Amino acid sequence: MTIIKVFEAAQCCASGICGSSISKELIQTTAIQRHVNAAGKNQMERYNLAQNPDVFVQEQQIAQLIKIEGIATLPVTMIDGKIVKKYNYPTFQQFSDYLQQDLEQALVH
Repeated sequence: MTIIKVFEAAQCCASGICGSSISKELIQTTAIQRHVNAAGKNQMERYNLAQNPDVFVQEQQIAQLIKIEGIATLPVTMIDGKIVKKYNYPTFQQFSDYLQQDLEQALVH
């Protein structure tokens, strides 16, 4: 099982898809997360700096990265404890490759 953790900048809600300016990137990430977790083959977790600040402190790699590069480095993606992407969300294809899982049903058009 592959575990993806996405550490996100502060947002108004846990999913990041509320408020007046909704990002298609966040909608896609939420759809992928729901699909991945429902399938049960892999696991995807998202942590929002406003909602889960303790996780940012507990995860030493993330705490150190933010200390050095600042919160502008968010979002940060980790796979099985290793940072694989900073500054942007993975693309749909990157998520699929990271998980070695067909995510076609999670594709938002």
